[in-house]
Amino acid sequence: MYKVINVQDISLYPDNYDWLNSEQQIIIISYMNGVQDLADRYYEKYSLELESSIDDEEQSKKDIEKYLRLYNHTITSLTGSKNAYATLNIMCEYDWPGHDHKWFLATKEDAQNYNELQETEVDDNIDNIFNTSSLLKYGEVGI
Repeated sequence: MYKVINVQDISLYPDNYDWLNSEQQIIIISYMNGVQDLADRYYEKYSLELESSIDDEEQSKKDIEKYLRLYNHTITSLTGSKNAYATLNIMCEYDWPGHDHKWFLATKEDAQNYNELQETEVDDNIDNIFNTSSLLKYGEVGI
């Protein structure tokens, strides 16, 4: 049996961020969360335009494409920022347990906990798949 797990390399994460003062930490996290909020707003506008595209197809198509481009650009900026911070040994992570829909500065302990949770979730999902499929008999169709 093979498992694919999104495992973080714990050795890349610092024990703490004591070498950054609290103002620096706040600036980094505020920036990342601010850009994320912007991306979320663009995606929401994209979704709303997509839903209302029936009324005025030509104008809506332009708006849909505009918001999707803005969203993709913003996500690319976030990815670039995350990678740039990582080169400075500042590990920004998003939406990990305890940080729902927010960026934060992750430590070795956070990465360890995240990896353990990922392994547990994968094990649970695999168990559910095999338990469900074992209930099916030859010739039955499962939904």
